[in-house]
Amino acid sequence: MDITSVDNAGKINLPLNIATRCGIKPGVLLQGPLEGNTIILTKIDHA
Repeated sequence: MDITSVDNAGKINLPLNIATRCGIKPGVLLQGPLEGNTIILTKIDHA
């Protein structure tokens, strides 16, 4: 089951139903585990 996909720019894409369940909105920025590492959630669309 492919929940996420990561492109070459390091963006993590989540299906809309997963994002909604987690309370994540399109374009939200999440701080990554490493200093200066940012996760950008984009392209959250209906499957």
